[in-house]
Amino acid sequence: MKNSKGIIYTLIGIVVLVGIIFGIHSLTGNASNAKSATITVGSQGSDYDIWNHIAESKQAKKLGLKIKVKQITDGVQLNNATAQGSVDVNAFQSYSYLQAYNQEHKNAQLAALGTTYLEPLGIYSDKYKKVSQIPDGSTIAIANNPANTA
Repeated sequence: MKNSKGIIYTLIGIVVLVGIIFGIHSLTGNASNAKSATITVGSQGSDYDIWNHIAESKQAKKLGLKIKVKQITDGVQLNNATAQGSVDVNAFQSYSYLQAYNQEHKNAQLAALGTTYLEPLGIYSDKYKKVSQIPDGSTIAIANNPANTA
């Protein structure tokens, strides 16, 4: 099961990166050099390991993809790095987070090139076994960012 997850992540990542690489190079009129280009993916958290796995995969090497993964721990800084060009693309955020970032950073205006995989949302408690057991008016903790507080 764990191995099939890795294969799925690898294939999805490669499809997205191939599309991005060819898209970038077709915009610059240099599609013939797309296979020799290095793309830098900005990532955070557990996604860093996934993108490193993709970068080192047999499929990426077979396709001639050169993928560099740069870890940045804060979402705003990761988007800033993408907007400033120190990373080519990032893959960490929901569409809502991207929209909130663009609202606050009018000069950046990052765009979604596609989607990768969706992380499952977990709700954890030492006290409750089912969501239905949580009383109305209870306090829960969520990440402090616009996408989670919308």
